Amino acid sequence: MSEGNFIAEIERPHDERQWNFFVMIDGDPVPIVVGFENGRKCLHVASQPAAIFRLPEMRRERALGWGV
Repeated sequence: MSEGNFIAEIERPHDERQWNFFVMIDGDPVPIVVGFENGRKCLHVASQPAAIFRLPEMRRERALGWGV
């Protein structure tokens, strides 16, 4: 999913969303939200905006989905 699509989905009303995004920090789910940096919309972790940059990079094959 592109960053633009990710942001568009997060900005939809909760009852219209297809997805809710979060990361696990110390075993707790923390929502990913839309913030602003240098006047541009970007993704943040709700309680720790810089935490999004500490997420490990996902290999391309995993980014395309999980095998079942």
